[in-house]
Amino acid sequence: MNPNEAANREARRAALLGQLSAAEAALRSNLDLGCADVTARVHMQRALAHIQEAEVAINGLRRARTV
Repeated sequence: MNPNEAANREARRAALLGQLSAAEAALRSNLDLGCADVTARVHMQRALAHIQEAEVAINGLRRARTV
């Protein structure tokens, strides 16, 4: 892999992490509102867990769960 490919890959990785971070922030703010019904709240909590797992997998900090 040449330096340009490595830089491009890192830029894509950083962009993806930024998007995941924005999605996580949006879900957290919706959960803090407390006005969603139980079913919607459970789905948002599950989505938040999936986003966190994706961040773990992308960062490679520890072993992420398989899908």
